[in-house]
Amino acid sequence: MAVATLVHLERPRPGQPRADRPRAGRPVEMGARSTEHPPPPARDPVARLIRAVAGGDVRAFHRLYTTMAPRLERFAARLLDDPVAAEDIAQDTMLEVWNAARRFDGSTRGTAWITTLAHRKIDAARAASAVPTLPISEELAAPDAIGAGETAAAVRAVVRTLPHEERQAIERCHLEGFTLADAAAASGRSVATVKLRLSRGRDRLRRRLARLRG
Repeated sequence: MAVATLVHLERPRPGQPRADRPRAGRPVEMGARSTEHPPPPARDPVARLIRAVAGGDVRAFHRLYTTMAPRLERFAARLLDDPVAAEDIAQDTMLEVWNAARRFDGSTRGTAWITTLAHRKIDAARAASAVPTLPISEELAAPDAIGAGETAAAVRAVVRTLPHEERQAIERCHLEGFTLADAAAASGRSVATVKLRLSRGRDRLRRRLARLRG
């Protein structure tokens, strides 16, 4: 009887339809409702906009597009040296955000999630271009073309000659603004692994730039 008292069960009156009987379990049923994803971080406005887009909020998508598309275009332009391709990648990425917003699970910052989508498209664009990676000496023409210090274009050229995993770590952490945790989540590896790749990539980059300076 103690259980019946807790849930306030009552016997149905004679003749009372089954549908009208008190629903003792309803509060428990409501409390058991599950959510598909954890709530976004309170201080991550991009994540909140992605959540809204997942629900079909067109205004939220417009705000998200205004916020992210210019950043994505600048980011892609730095990596591809092709403004037209960069604009296409920014637009394609935001279209994917609209279509795939429900896949965002909040395990990374909203900006990192969107930038990862863009990075995949950049990698695909590089592969589709079918341009072989040239030796550093040919790619930069001559060491004196760098001048007194390495230009951004020269450093990017050398970064492109690094092993894929090291290059990806450097691009994400130095060009895309990923934290180590975000870079680890995006690559499916541990923070320690990302740190190791970043350290090796920096060392290799430093040695290759030193050789270019002669």
